[in-house]
Amino acid sequence: TDYSSVYAEVIEFDGFKNKEYESELNMSTEEEVSNAIKSFDALALEAKETLPKGVKSALNITQKIKRNTTDLISFITEIYTYTGGAHGSTLWYPRNIDTNSSKTVTLDDIFNSGYEEELNRQIDKIIEEQKEQYSDLWEHPKADKDSLFYITDKDIVIFFQPYELSYYARGFVEFPI
Repeated sequence: TDYSSVYAEVIEFDGFKNKEYESELNMSTEEEVSNAIKSFDALALEAKETLPKGVKSALNITQKIKRNTTDLISFITEIYTYTGGAHGSTLWYPRNIDTNSSKTVTLDDIFNSGYEEELNRQIDKIIEEQKEQYSDLWEHPKADKDSLFYITDKDIVIFFQPYELSYYARGFVEFPI
């Protein structure tokens, strides 16, 4: 529009054994992106009055595959929004999908009970071994069953959004376990 710019990617899933789940997943992923664009448009319309002349609000939605195997897909939807101010804001929304059982994978699905204590031990160990990399954290990170994560070929990565544990320019604080 004359007051905003939008770029959006939508992953399309194919090849699942459960075609009904595949269709539901494609529809829900597309709907999430569509809803983000609608919400952004309302914010951008409000912001157009306060932005300097020639400056547009911006929304970029990208989806990054972290793991793609026949039984597990892990991806992040990255949403960058700018509607004024010193800088925009970027957030990650992870999704981990077990294609065999046709369900979203949670930390409870991956680990036995009591895993939170072990995850926090692993995070403490990473911080201790890489003190300089984590010296700018405002508070000590704590993992729990609701922690955000994605899965790679080698690790489960627990992460925290910008501003949760440190300043915005620091970016995402990640702990590969």
